[in-house]
Amino acid sequence: PCTQTRRFTHIDDTVKACIFAWKQDKNAHYSVVNKVSYSILRLEKMFSNKIRYLPSRQGERFQSKVLKKIRHKKIINIFTDNKVESYVYALKNKNN
Repeated sequence: PCTQTRRFTHIDDTVKACIFAWKQDKNAHYSVVNKVSYSILRLEKMFSNKIRYLPSRQGERFQSKVLKKIRHKKIINIFTDNKVESYVYALKNKNN
């Protein structure tokens, strides 16, 4: 019902995180994570007022997770401060 949440990141943040991880040279697991979770409904409202709901599907995730470990190995989380609203605003203005 569009209540699922995700932690969206921009490609620029992902690239910066990759460069950071490469410079650290720790052979570690890194995760690029936005500090804010957005519901799919909130994201849809940024784009449009017309929302069409689809029936829920078996096996859907309802929330994104910030992982702390993978196979007993610690994950280094790189948090981003960039807001999805600014990306959507720029995208909408680019297409107008």
